[in-house]
Amino acid sequence: MIETKDLFAKSDLIPVIIQDRETKDILMLGYTNEEAYQKTLETHTAWFWSRSRQKLWNKGETSGHFLYVKKMVTDCDTDTLLYLCDPVGPTCHTGRRSCFFNGIWTEAQIQNALQEQYEVVVDRKIHDGGEKSYTNYLYREGLDKILKKCGEECFEAVIAAKNEDTPETLGELCDVFYHTAVLLGNEDVTLDAVLAEVNTRCQQEGQPMDALFDVIRARQHSEDENSYTAYLFREGLDKILKKVGEACSLMLIAAKAGDKAGIAAEMGNLYYHLMVMMVCKGIQPRWLGDALDKRNGKTGNLKQFHTTDQNS
Repeated sequence: MIETKDLFAKSDLIPVIIQDRETKDILMLGYTNEEAYQKTLETHTAWFWSRSRQKLWNKGETSGHFLYVKKMVTDCDTDTLLYLCDPVGPTCHTGRRSCFFNGIWTEAQIQNALQEQYEVVVDRKIHDGGEKSYTNYLYREGLDKILKKCGEECFEAVIAAKNEDTPETLGELCDVFYHTAVLLGNEDVTLDAVLAEVNTRCQQEGQPMDALFDVIRARQHSEDENSYTAYLFREGLDKILKKVGEACSLMLIAAKAGDKAGIAAEMGNLYYHLMVMMVCKGIQPRWLGDALDKRNGKTGNLKQFHTTDQNS
């Protein structure tokens, strides 16, 4: 057991990393002095020293979003603390679960964004987001409404691509991914099943969507007559867009038939052809990743408390 005086021998303030005890997610970084540290030990809730306000503060004292500390450890140099906590509600003042949400780079940016979005819409099905939640509105309206929106957004993406409007195309693609995620939630089909289908169409296995863009791009100028992807590029944008529309229609038909495997297969087919469309149009994957991240982060914590945004 480290003595308090030894812990603060080097500095009056020590950085504290807050980690979710169960999920292991990093939630925030704060600073503690000796008094805040002692209060944490006494109350088993996280106390910090505010450098901007120059005062002690107990996380959750205003919002009710307390951090219940279950374990405290220090690093090898005893100059940084790690608190393993059970959080109540979002940790970040923005309403996000974690303060660490401003993405800089990840090798699976698109995949992570789609997974987050999928988790949101599934959570909305389990925990009603209320009357202001657009996702719950779609669930209440039922399958036909969801399918109409999937078709509408998909063909708006096609029109935007034909109009040479990259920002509009990215926006419509985000709408397609969102509404198809709601379809998955409504029909109890997993996103993993869809992504497995996208891998199959790229003759890959277990790759994130971000990596599959590289596979598609590598075939853009291929002369391989046996490559369907190369064939699409040779035929040009109009052929690709026709296949997007066809894949969307087949997805809607599978959903009306209650065919879960068919939904996954045809949605994977739709995603694949949309990716080919992006490569054909010179739309970079990171642009889509950034657009999805921005859409996901519009108004705070998507997973538990976000009820007002039209994409939740």
